[in-house]
Amino acid sequence: MEIFNYNEEGEYIPSVEPVMAKESPLEPGEYLIPRNATTIEPEYPLTDYANFFIDGEWVPILDNRGSYYNADGEVVEVTDINADVTDLFLFDPKSLDKAKALKTSEINAAFNDAVESFETSSEITMDAALAKIQLLKSGFDLAEALGAPGMSIRDFYNVTHAVSLDTLSQMLNELGMNYQSNLEQKWNAQDAVALATTEEELEGIGFTV
Repeated sequence: MEIFNYNEEGEYIPSVEPVMAKESPLEPGEYLIPRNATTIEPEYPLTDYANFFIDGEWVPILDNRGSYYNADGEVVEVTDINADVTDLFLFDPKSLDKAKALKTSEINAAFNDAVESFETSSEITMDAALAKIQLLKSGFDLAEALGAPGMSIRDFYNVTHAVSLDTLSQMLNELGMNYQSNLEQKWNAQDAVALATTEEELEGIGFTV
């Protein structure tokens, strides 16, 4: 039986080789699951996210750890997964590189604003981030597998709604299309930034929310 380990904070610890649970010497056929381990396989983590085992399930959490630059071009090592990196840059903010880093930060911020929430045709505003959409889809799949006619969901404002699976399916479709549309716009803007050779070119690049 394969098991998946996580640290004291619940973060998944990847392993190159499968980790197998040991069979109980006292109860043949029963396996010993160590502390900080589970038999539930984590999904492949999303870009910039880390998997954490919380309340019996794997939850993707935005991972802000890594190397950044401050406004003075100094390297800043961020070790806290929840650290606020709003004022930091992924590139050295100097000359054209600085302008590109600033423009990229603006595009990323605009994208995050665009997918923060989305009002569906059902007049229910939902959290529109990819991780939240995937969690909502998992709930939909489970309800469908159980033959339930509908399920309760919490909207962006933490208000509970009882919706049919048909309604939820339409909402998921709209949320997915909204995310994909904004993602493609973000990619196109990022590509334009990478190809820019002057600050004047960068000024004409933007992201429409």
